[in-house]
Amino acid sequence: MKKIISAIISLIMIVQMFTVLPVMADETKEPYVAPDSPAVTYNMNLDWKFYDAKTDKSISEVMESVIKDGKQFYDKDYDDSNWETVSIPHGIGGGTNSFTGANFDAGGGYRSMLLYRKTIKVPNYVSGSKVFFELEGIRQAAYLWVNGQKVGYYEAGITAMGFDISNYLEADGSAVIAIINDGTTGRGTTGRVISETIPGAEWGTGGGNAYFWNTKDFNEPQIGLVYDAFLHVKGSVYQTLPLYNNLKTTGNYIYADNFDIREKTATITVDAEIRNESAADGEYT
Repeated sequence: MKKIISAIISLIMIVQMFTVLPVMADETKEPYVAPDSPAVTYNMNLDWKFYDAKTDKSISEVMESVIKDGKQFYDKDYDDSNWETVSIPHGIGGGTNSFTGANFDAGGGYRSMLLYRKTIKVPNYVSGSKVFFELEGIRQAAYLWVNGQKVGYYEAGITAMGFDISNYLEADGSAVIAIINDGTTGRGTTGRVISETIPGAEWGTGGGNAYFWNTKDFNEPQIGLVYDAFLHVKGSVYQTLPLYNNLKTTGNYIYADNFDIREKTATITVDAEIRNESAADGEYT
């Protein structure tokens, strides 16, 4: 009997030692109620139109090859009816096991220039708002148009990137987001040197540094829109997004310290980057 009691006491002590106590807010204070926010995030993964150019030629040559009735692939009224409809993440492996192939080829397998289009309905409330398009990653470079206008590009690999498309949208209308994905590499190509665009030069003309990280050692083996995409709508005074690439913004950093487990308290710190693009000074919450 003594052994059983001793075992029970030991078990209770072990449970107490490994019990995790929750960190609670100060219950004597009124609960915080966040103010209404104009910020909305839309998932953009569904219903993209897709075309594989099946070439590793330059952007200008690819765009020349897809002209229809005098329209370029990024124009709103371009006929993409014969393009495949896909959802992202969308990886292209060329009909082979790209993960196995990557073990034998530092370039990472199938290479091509891929074209994507997505038509969206622009709600009326975006008038006066900030609108950002986010790609969580792409292999290897992305060149972006909205409603036939150049917005920007990113050539540094799989890291997340953002584009401010606020000035390219018309409220209560439609918009077409068009992307060329340069998924080629310097190996196994027609000899085109894959390098970054010199700032101010025509997109995709190279001349800068060779693409970094463009091997299976650092990069997604498949090419295409291999990660999620989002549309962020914010007010003219807003917390930024953690998308330093292109947008040069850091977003919010939240952390806890000064833990007091017995008192069930901790200090929560929020480092937030706020931008005021309303052209008006004021106090905001």
